[in-house]
Amino acid sequence: MIKRDYYLEQLIRKKDNGRVKIITGIRRCGKSYLLFKLYREYLLSQGIKENQTISIALDEIENIEYRNPFKLNEYIKDKAKNKNKKYYIFIDEIQLSETVKNPYIENSENNITFVDVLLGLMKIENLDIYVTGSNSKMLSGDILTQFRDRGDEIHVNPLSFSEIYDLYEDKVQAFQDYAIYGGMPYIFSLESDEEKSKYLKDLFYETYLKDILERHKIQNEKEIFETLLDFCIICHRIFN
Repeated sequence: MIKRDYYLEQLIRKKDNGRVKIITGIRRCGKSYLLFKLYREYLLSQGIKENQTISIALDEIENIEYRNPFKLNEYIKDKAKNKNKKYYIFIDEIQLSETVKNPYIENSENNITFVDVLLGLMKIENLDIYVTGSNSKMLSGDILTQFRDRGDEIHVNPLSFSEIYDLYEDKVQAFQDYAIYGGMPYIFSLESDEEKSKYLKDLFYETYLKDILERHKIQNEKEIFETLLDFCIICHRIFN
């Protein structure tokens, strides 16, 4: 098991502070693993019961109805009915929650989003709320602005060399692999160079092309954008 003590300690310090904990970072950097595995295990080790943790992953097909913010709000409140218990709410891939019209005000210009849901849940004293999010909809400045200083961001980076060091008996090989392939966690479950290269290429497309094009609403310019990125990479190698 890969330890992520630096980020885990941040979550522990912010536990029960009355604010939404927002775990951000690029795709596949280990946000869900940190929250659903490492932090949840910490809570259980501290005497928190399993039924006090309420987890939902919005990227799973069986949870697709909860991408509606009203349904998500109902789901959480239904699971946390006992006012005498403390509940820890984990919502994965919160950016997949859809924006919907306000059904109670005709022609309202103010749509309902997951931010409205989380701000409402924050006011319930026996809930402690944690969400993960990635891609162009979850850039940290945008999200923290929407929460109006009522959210705490924990920004997760890919694995550092010190975090993967103990995975290897051969420390020279550890450095060589890290220098070539970097610290995306899934890389260390792959065996062949071909698998690793393909994974990184696909991830690069998803992160640097798809997300940026989506965020800035760039249309019909994919090839030009790819060429621009290639040029930037060449310049970086020449001048660094």
